Amino acid sequence: SSYEVFVDSVSAGIVNSPALSIALSGLTPGTTYQLAVTATDEAGNTSAYSNPLEVTTEAPDTTPPSVPENLIATDISKNTLTLNWNPSSDNIEVTGYEIYQDHISIGQTTNQSLSFPASGLSAATTYAFSVVAFDAAGNTSAFSDTLLITTLDVIVYTDLNANNINVDWTARDLHIAGTVGIQTQPDSVYLLSVNGAIRAKEIVVETGWADFVFEEGYPLPALSEVEEHIRKHGHLKDIPSAADIARDGTNLGDISVKLLQKIEELTLYSIELEKRLQKLEAENSSLKKNKRKKKTNH
Repeated sequence: SSYEVFVDSVSAGIVNSPALSIALSGLTPGTTYQLAVTATDEAGNTSAYSNPLEVTTEAPDTTPPSVPENLIATDISKNTLTLNWNPSSDNIEVTGYEIYQDHISIGQTTNQSLSFPASGLSAATTYAFSVVAFDAAGNTSAFSDTLLITTLDVIVYTDLNANNINVDWTARDLHIAGTVGIQTQPDSVYLLSVNGAIRAKEIVVETGWADFVFEEGYPLPALSEVEEHIRKHGHLKDIPSAADIARDGTNLGDISVKLLQKIEELTLYSIELEKRLQKLEAENSSLKKNKRKKKTNH
């Protein structure tokens, strides 16, 4: 046996027993329909129509969410900030929020998130931010009130703010036109003077390098000259003495070049020594051959 379902006297489908339900699709929102069912047995006999059932489909959702309110910005820096706002309401459910920067969309959030990080901003620049809410039907609220925010500028160091306790040194760039002394008086010869240890993960020195040692014609001193200089001065040629370092300090870039220069000179000495050893081995091998020949002849 089977059942046939009619929508406004038009067959909408047949289901076989024991099924007692059918899913209807393609209906128009906000429309009233008359539904009825007939039963047919295995002999082909069909019953009369059931009592009609009047059903009205839901009207389309055209109600937009309410406007997001109280848009504010927190954690403002020169390049980033965070936007926050109060939740919107909807007749069904708010699906999410879309954020605009200077009238251009910069991203969306879900209905569970009421904040958004804005990044890639320029320092000391004013931006206009706004937010709209949207629901699953695609309805969008009006724009929130526009929030004008100016990102922070870099701090220009002056005598006027040198000891300002309100200056946030940890979160800003610092431009200094002059010399700086830490735990010591500034030295006019050096941009930075520090009386104490400096700890850093990386120091980049932009100085010329020592590859000139490998150029043709480089005046590589004889090892006897190197030995004589060490005996006379107590250190390698062109390398500052301990007394010089204690008195004047050293330039990291210059000392790195000088040390590499000595390493490259040592490489040349090693190459020359290897050549001499190979020559001696060849001569020694030749002498052994000649000696064996003489023994054979005798």
